[in-house]
Amino acid sequence: DSFDVECEDDYGRWLAYLHYDDTEDGFVQRRLLNEGYVTEYKVQPNDTFAETFEADESRARALSKGRWSACD
Repeated sequence: DSFDVECEDDYGRWLAYLHYDDTEDGFVQRRLLNEGYVTEYKVQPNDTFAETFEADESRARALSKGRWSACD
């Protein structure tokens, strides 16, 4: 696990990036975005991966992956 600028949001929830190995697939948030299971959401000032996450979601949408397969 790793953190950005802040470790918690205003509600006391952890803001962590989850990794189970050093690959792109091992970066949990990226894998979920790339498979179309989740939507990118920024919590400022924690935006280190914002552009990467936006690109991952955009790619999943373009490929109609996961939740995006149900949308026209």
